[in-house]
Amino acid sequence: MPNDYRMVNNFFQAKKSVEKFGLGCTKIDCCPKGCMLYYNENSHKGITNCFIYGMDRYKTITRRGIEKKIVVKKMWYFPIIPRLKRLYSSMATTPHMR
Repeated sequence: MPNDYRMVNNFFQAKKSVEKFGLGCTKIDCCPKGCMLYYNENSHKGITNCFIYGMDRYKTITRRGIEKKIVVKKMWYFPIIPRLKRLYSSMATTPHMR
């Protein structure tokens, strides 16, 4: 790489640099069977069971005598609008997008 450009040192810095461009992602909790998303009105921690199957949102694990609740299933959402804006902002990629 040229001297003016530097590589990031770790994954955290790379993730932060991508988020500056508006290309981040959102993690959304799901029902273990995939029938329900815990998003917007269902996102608060008070709802722990699926409305359809009644399955738990969290599972409890014990490590070194400490109980911790972790999410059973998670979905990654990549918003498309910021990505399309980035593609259309460049004069080189705009003709290919049309």
